[in-house]
Amino acid sequence: MKSPTSKMLFRYWNELRGARSAPTRLDVDPAHFIDILSETFILETGLSGAYTFRLAGTRICEQLGFELRGLDFAELAGPAQAKVLEDDMAAISAHGQCGVFEIETQAPDSRTVSFEAIVLPLVHTQGTINRYLGAMSVVGNKRPHWLGTVPLTPRALVRNELFWPDGPPQAADEKIEHQAPFHERNSQVRIVHHDRRHFRVFEGGRSSEMAVGLRAPGVVK
Repeated sequence: MKSPTSKMLFRYWNELRGARSAPTRLDVDPAHFIDILSETFILETGLSGAYTFRLAGTRICEQLGFELRGLDFAELAGPAQAKVLEDDMAAISAHGQCGVFEIETQAPDSRTVSFEAIVLPLVHTQGTINRYLGAMSVVGNKRPHWLGTVPLTPRALVRNELFWPDGPPQAADEKIEHQAPFHERNSQVRIVHHDRRHFRVFEGGRSSEMAVGLRAPGVVK
């Protein structure tokens, strides 16, 4: 990771997950990374197989020059490398890995700027990874003064890396499969017995969405 934004978000996610393969979507509290909230995003995946932006920070959209919400994450890699990004996202979903990607963009006058994106898995429904916490920020210590004044295209994936925070686990899929869908600090658990079976019932919980510093659908002017 090159970007301070990526490092900060990874530290938060890693502390949040504890001994688990990945934290849950409902564990995430944007108040803990408010300083970088405008550079963060949430991806979701479903039956379509795409990894779409559910929420995207205002700074990301303004710097790229277009709205991200509803866009497939793989489109940021450009046509030639979209399949690479899709395969990496599938690995993150299946094995609980983390992803770091560098995407090069170009202004109409051929000036270029690179962004680093980090993607961190979240367990959401039925104990599976189908949400992703991420951040996207400019590579380097100084942002170009013209950034945000023109749309940035075309785009190309120039670096991609997958890693496990604790090294390759021997049973990552098993840990995710048996992980409770809510963190116990957010819920009270009781055991219900029925027909020689027992179930864990989680009371309460939170269902808030990231909102502060995030852009609703629209076009960057």
